[in-house]
Amino acid sequence: MEEYESGNEIETLRKIYDSLTPREKEVVLGVAKGELNKVIGYNLGISERTVKMHRANLCSKLNVTSAVEMAAFLRKIGVLNA
Repeated sequence: MEEYESGNEIETLRKIYDSLTPREKEVVLGVAKGELNKVIGYNLGISERTVKMHRANLCSKLNVTSAVEMAAFLRKIGVLNA
């Protein structure tokens, strides 16, 4: 039964991830890799302030409070390798 619940949870988390915009997916990947806001912004051609805005939106959408939790979220759904 636990495997079923775990699979169901992963499916739910995957749907949440799939609802993100392409830009949010780029930002969350940078955050999960431990990149600084300034670096993420430079790599994506956006301002550091815009990255901060995306991070705040991502925390709300993913129901997380930190970069570590974002990374764990992505690992759980198989987007980020361990």
